[in-house]
Amino acid sequence: MLKFYLLCDLQEFSFFLLLSFYDDIYRCPFSTLSIYPITLGKGIQICIIFMNYSFNNSCPVTKEVYHSDIISPMDDIDIKKYPWFSPTYVLHAHADIVRLFGQRIVDTKTDFQRVGEMRKSAIMALALHKRTGMHLLMQASRETFPDVLTLELIESLDKPVHGNYHTVEIVDFGKNGEQDIAQFLLDIKLKNKKKAYDEDTIILCYINKPFSATFDEIYKKLKREVFKPKIVYILGRRKDNGEYLLTQIFPEVAHITLDALAQSKIYPPPLHSTFTLSSKKKIEFVKNKGVARPTGFEVFGLNEAELRKKFNK
Repeated sequence: MLKFYLLCDLQEFSFFLLLSFYDDIYRCPFSTLSIYPITLGKGIQICIIFMNYSFNNSCPVTKEVYHSDIISPMDDIDIKKYPWFSPTYVLHAHADIVRLFGQRIVDTKTDFQRVGEMRKSAIMALALHKRTGMHLLMQASRETFPDVLTLELIESLDKPVHGNYHTVEIVDFGKNGEQDIAQFLLDIKLKNKKKAYDEDTIILCYINKPFSATFDEIYKKLKREVFKPKIVYILGRRKDNGEYLLTQIFPEVAHITLDALAQSKIYPPPLHSTFTLSSKKKIEFVKNKGVARPTGFEVFGLNEAELRKKFNK
């Protein structure tokens, strides 16, 4: 797809390029860029920019599809029903959906709520891998609860490989003018009687606006209360360098600064995998020949036909 831009000021042009290149993860969507500066009469300068976008094969990173038959049964979820994805693959899939439908639509339409939730959870997973080496796979929930599932495969000498999974609930702070993060978390997620969260639920709060409270103040306010979720994270972006900052705010305070793009490039394989049940004791992923790689729509559990029709794509 070819897009055309006409900018009537060279300063505006340089600012435009800054925004184009400093976009979010994997969102530098043009494959070729042509720039034509032109000087008109009376000192008027313009730039004509042609950007050639390509939506084909942008998601995969690899065309290989993996499978593992080494996981023991899990009581609460059917691990075999849908594929699981690495955070790297999730970010690629997110970029594909954004390129197709546009950032504004993806950010504001509830049809794409899972896309944003998975992206924020993927950044959390990358940060945890940077800090602890934890290798998580992810899946968008098809149910009202939870928003996202994360899975860690664990080997042990005396029993088959088993899965340690968490449910992740994402909430955005700042959309509706909220001021107090701690009170917001308590009211919306942690002590909301309508929300039946358990000890394995991770609460991930994404910050959409500047705030004045210190992390220690938030922690002390949460510590005085009683609620079931045992882990609460706050995720935002630093003003000085644009990197992400993941802060564990409960049960203790800890910070992880993250260059998500760099971390995604070193995240271990597989990028996606399916599972069957087995009694094996070693984690092994094998290539699944003849199986098409998952599309962005499949990653987020979206109905491609309905969305293309609704948004004329």
